[in-house]
Amino acid sequence: MQFALTSDDAAPRDSECVILGVFEDGSPGDGQGSGLDSPAAAVDKASGGRLSSLAEAGDLATGLGDYLWLHGLDGVSAGRVLAMGCGKADKFNDERFRKITLSARRLAAATPARAVLRDLTQPDGDGKDRSCCLT
Repeated sequence: MQFALTSDDAAPRDSECVILGVFEDGSPGDGQGSGLDSPAAAVDKASGGRLSSLAEAGDLATGLGDYLWLHGLDGVSAGRVLAMGCGKADKFNDERFRKITLSARRLAAATPARAVLRDLTQPDGDGKDRSCCLT
């Protein structure tokens, strides 16, 4: 299996499944207080605010390790989007990152998708977004 690292937005990328991070209680994962990390914010924008609408309705799972599968988002090339709960942004660290990455990998492996794009913000301790995509 080959992996490639990129900083491109997830929304227009060709993949069968995209994995995104969402934070609890409107934690400023994107610096705007939306609870969406930067890659998730890009997918939200591409889908006409679908993730934000789900968050406002309380339907977006944001607790550490919680998840929500979304299918057929307008403006997103992937047929499946896995929104992974990252918990509170100020508690997000390497250990929590590994936990949600392993959970997301297990969940994605249980689908028919063979091309998976993992687009989760990596913690770095200085508050800067170090988003990357692993395809």
